[in-house]
Amino acid sequence: MGGLPCIRDLRVTVSITAG
Repeated sequence: MGGLPCIRDLRVTVSITAG
């Protein structure tokens, strides 16, 4: 588990979800 990749993944997921 990492911090940077985790945050980046979350950011991308939120961006996609937000559209």
